[in-house]
Amino acid sequence: MHTPYHKLFFVSLFSLIFLCCSGVASSNPFETTNHSQPYSQDSDEDSSTVVASIASEYSSIQPGSSFLVAINLKMKKDWHTYWRYAGEVGFPTEIKWDLPKGITNGDIIWPTPHKFIADDIVNYGYKNNINLLVKMTISEDTPMGDITLKGDISWLACKESCIPGEQTLSTAITIAKANVINSKTTALFTQSKNKIPRKNDFKNLQLNKKNHTYFISLNTIEFSDSFKPKEVIFFPYDDTQIPYNGSQKITLTNDKICIEIEALKNASEAFLNGVLLFKNANQEFSYEIQIRPSDNKKNLMNTEAQSTENTSLFMILIFAFIGGFILNFMPCVFPVISLKVTGFVKQAEESRGTAISHALTFSLGIITTFLALAGLLLALRSGGSAIGWGFHLQSAEFVGGLALLMFFIALNLFGVFEVGINIASTSGTVREKGGFVGSFLSGVLATLIATPCTAPFMGGALGFALTQPAYISLLVFFSLGLGMAIPYVVLSSSKTLSSLLPKPGLWMVTFKHCMGFLVLFTVLWLVNLFNSLSDFSSTFNLLGIFIFSSIGAWVYGKWGTMGATLTSKSIARAIALCLIIVPIIYAMSDKKEDIWTQWTPEIESKLLTNNQPYFIDFTADWCLSCKVNERVVLASKDVLSAFRNKNITMLKADWTKQDASITHKLAQYNRTGVPFYLLVGSDGLEIELAEVLTPNAVLEAIESI
Repeated sequence: MHTPYHKLFFVSLFSLIFLCCSGVASSNPFETTNHSQPYSQDSDEDSSTVVASIASEYSSIQPGSSFLVAINLKMKKDWHTYWRYAGEVGFPTEIKWDLPKGITNGDIIWPTPHKFIADDIVNYGYKNNINLLVKMTISEDTPMGDITLKGDISWLACKESCIPGEQTLSTAITIAKANVINSKTTALFTQSKNKIPRKNDFKNLQLNKKNHTYFISLNTIEFSDSFKPKEVIFFPYDDTQIPYNGSQKITLTNDKICIEIEALKNASEAFLNGVLLFKNANQEFSYEIQIRPSDNKKNLMNTEAQSTENTSLFMILIFAFIGGFILNFMPCVFPVISLKVTGFVKQAEESRGTAISHALTFSLGIITTFLALAGLLLALRSGGSAIGWGFHLQSAEFVGGLALLMFFIALNLFGVFEVGINIASTSGTVREKGGFVGSFLSGVLATLIATPCTAPFMGGALGFALTQPAYISLLVFFSLGLGMAIPYVVLSSSKTLSSLLPKPGLWMVTFKHCMGFLVLFTVLWLVNLFNSLSDFSSTFNLLGIFIFSSIGAWVYGKWGTMGATLTSKSIARAIALCLIIVPIIYAMSDKKEDIWTQWTPEIESKLLTNNQPYFIDFTADWCLSCKVNERVVLASKDVLSAFRNKNITMLKADWTKQDASITHKLAQYNRTGVPFYLLVGSDGLEIELAEVLTPNAVLEAIESI
C-alpha cells in the first residue's frame, strides 16, 4: 500500500534535485552549442582539449549601439592556444561570424598573452582559461525583436602534440528600446577587460634604435609608488622586429625605467608594434605600443624625428641636404667618391668644361637614383608594405650582386684588368660619351651603397618624408641627393678649389691601390649582410663565385684586352665569361638535398609492396613539438646516419594545411593531432614512437627492425 507513495516521494526528490542542478547550470554566463571538434571525426582519442563557449555583455540592446561578446576557451591542463601572432610556429584563434542583417562585428580584442619557450622555439598564447572579446555594432535601422549571434571558431591547441579544433557557437540577444546589462556576465566582462592591454598613455615614453637594439625609456612617475616593475616582456605583432628568442632586459634608476630589446639585424627602422608587459612578483600591467619614430601624438619616437615636430619644411630640406653631404664620408661610400675625385683631377687638367660636365653627370646619377629609390619605396608603402629606407639591402640577391660588383671594382683598382681601354683608343667623341656614362653609373653606384648609412640629420628628414604626400617626400629625397652631389659640382667648377688638389702623377696609382683595399672592406660588410639574410651554404657559394670571378678577371686582363691577337682575345674573353657566369648559375640552381619524401598513400603502398622500410613524420608548420623534434632529433647526425645505414625511406606527412588522407591515416592509429611518428620495417612491423622524441629512442627503434 505504501510502496507507490515511497516511489513517488523518491521520484519527486530526484526531480527537485535535477531542477536545482539545472538552475545552477543555467546560471553559467557562457553558452555552447556543441563540443569542440578536431579535424579528425572518427578518432577515439579525447578531443575536448579545448571547449569554447560564448556570452553577451547585454541581454537587450538599442539600435545604433555597440556591445561586447566574450568567447571563452577552456583548455585542459598544460594545453595552450595561440595569440594574434603565434610566434615561431602555430596559428591564432579565428572566428567566422554568421550574423543577422544590421549586425557587424569587429576584430578579436586580444588579452595579454603568455610566452612559451621550448628548445629556443618561442610562441605566444594562452593557457587554462581565456576570454576573447569581440565588439558588435547594431545599425540604427535594425528592427526590434530577438536575434541570434552565430559564429564558427577554430583554434590550434598544443601540448606535446598539436590538435586543430573548431566549434560553432551561438547566443541570443534582444533588440529593444533600452540597453539592459546582463547581470550574470558583469563580473566576467570586468575581469576580461582588465586583461586587455591598455592604450599607451605614458607622458614621456621615448624610443631609440642603435645598431641591433631598441632602447625604451620612461619616467618611474608613470607608475604608482606601490608598483616597481622587475621584469619586462615585449610581445611583437609580427616577425619583422625582434628575434624569436632575443634578449629583453629592464634597468631601474631613481627616476627612469630603461628597457633594452634586441632587434633583428635587418630591422630597418625604430618601430615597435606590439604589447609591452611590466610585471613584478605581485602585479602586472600591459600597454599597447604601436608607434613609428615620426608619430608625435604619443611622444614615442626617434630623438631625431622628435625634433621635426615643430620644424618647417624648409628646415627639413636643410637637414636632408646636410645629411646627404655627410653621406660622402661614410666608410662604404668614400672609396667610390675618392676615385671619382681623382678622375676630376685628370679631367680638370684636360679641360675645365669637361670636368664640370662629368661632375654634373655624376650628380645627375646620384639625384636620379635617390628619386627612383624614393619613388619605389613610396609605391611599396602605398601598397601596404612595411619597409624603410635601405629596403633593397634586405634582399639577399641584391646584396650578393652588389658585393660581387664591388669585388670587381676592387680587382680593377688593383690593376687585375682594365675597362675602357678600347673605348679610349677610338675617337674622342666615343671616348667622351663612354666617360659620361661611367660618371652617371658611378653616381648610381655611390647612392646604392650609401642608402643603408643614415647620416646625422638624415634620420629625422627620412622619418618626416615617409609620412608626407608624395610630392613633399620626393622633394626631401631630391634635397638629400643634391646634398650628396653638390661638392663635386663646386669642386669641378671652382678653379681656386680645384687648384688645391694635387697634380696627376704616380701617386694616383698608389691611391687607387689603397682605395681597392677600402673597397674590399665594403665587400666584407656586404658579405656579412648577405650571410644574415641567407645561410652558410649560400655565403659559401658567394665566396666561391668571388674566387672563380677573380680568375676570370685575371684571364681577361692578361689576354683579353689590347695587345693580344683577335684569337687570343676571343678565347680569353670566352674563358673569363665562363669562369664568372657558370659559378653564378650553379649557385642560383644549388638546392639543399631534401632527404624527405612527401608522404602519399600511394608511395607508402609501394614501399610496403617492395618490403622497403620507411619512417613517417606526421608534422605541421604550426606544431611546436614537431619543430623541436625535427631540429633536435631527426636532423641529428646519428639519427640521419642510422636511417641511411638501414636504407629507411624518410617520409613527411605535412598537415600544415588540412589534408584528408593524412587525417584518415592519423585516425587509423587513434590520433587527432601531430606530431606522430611511425617506423615500419621491411616485414611490415610497425613501431609507434612517443610524441616527445629522443635520439636514443629513435636509434633503438631503428635497431629493432
